[in-house]
Amino acid sequence: RLMAGEIEPAEYYENPVMTKSGEERLIAWHNTVLRDEAGNIFGTLSSGEDITERKQAEEALKESEEKYRNVVEHAHEAIVVIQDEKLKFFNPSTVELTGYSLEELASLSLAEFVHPDDRAAGFERQQRRLGGEEVPPVEVMRIIDKQGNVKWVENNSILITWEGNPATLHFVNDVTERKRAEEALDDGPRETFRH
Repeated sequence: RLMAGEIEPAEYYENPVMTKSGEERLIAWHNTVLRDEAGNIFGTLSSGEDITERKQAEEALKESEEKYRNVVEHAHEAIVVIQDEKLKFFNPSTVELTGYSLEELASLSLAEFVHPDDRAAGFERQQRRLGGEEVPPVEVMRIIDKQGNVKWVENNSILITWEGNPATLHFVNDVTERKRAEEALDDGPRETFRH
């Protein structure tokens, strides 16, 4: 059909072949059309490469990425990657926690979320962590959401590489209610016991 001009030549295609032992292997074919001096096709030169393992690895990676994506997207805690004081990655729970849309989050700097009284200490910890220093991974701090509400969060962070450069990965939980309960206990009436 190729030589009769019924089909266009394909420089590359993949198809399974069956081996003598009955195993199916996936072959990637690289083809060149052979023409005579008049330009007529008289044959093809094809070279096949067994890509079975590569395809299986790609499928396994795709499946693994899908599993991790589902975990991250459905996590109740905010998951954030911070690099150069910008949010480079965040999950839907980050939108819920901050009140900002996906587009807004992508354009805002980290300083715009952190409570002014916690910015200096948070920035210092971030710089020390990026510098490779041992920094306690968990900190409790305040953020300000889009509506101006102050929220207490527990921020658990580690140093990672993101797109070839140092960054930090943060798992952030809203602990505002817990903090209020602790403050209420601290401010509550005290009983004195006598012997």
